Amino acid sequence: MMKAFAADGSWISFEGYLSNTGLFGMEGSPHAADKGIIHAQIESQGVIAFAAYDNFHRDCVLVTGREPRSVLDDLVTARDLWDYAATTK
Repeated sequence: MMKAFAADGSWISFEGYLSNTGLFGMEGSPHAADKGIIHAQIESQGVIAFAAYDNFHRDCVLVTGREPRSVLDDLVTARDLWDYAATTK
């Protein structure tokens, strides 16, 4: 998902225990242990483009629709996202 939104004007935030992720090896990362990332949020051009809360639970994921469905399908296949369903406002 980070690759889908990587551009100038994009920001990302994580909450959780990063020791079980690839982010743990980055210089200056905290040393904590548990379940990894619990919440993630990506902002692009001042708008929340992707948000996943409560361990990426299917009822707690928001996607604006900018990225192709194949990106979401890949996340489900990799078990990084439980599931998703398209909704309209």
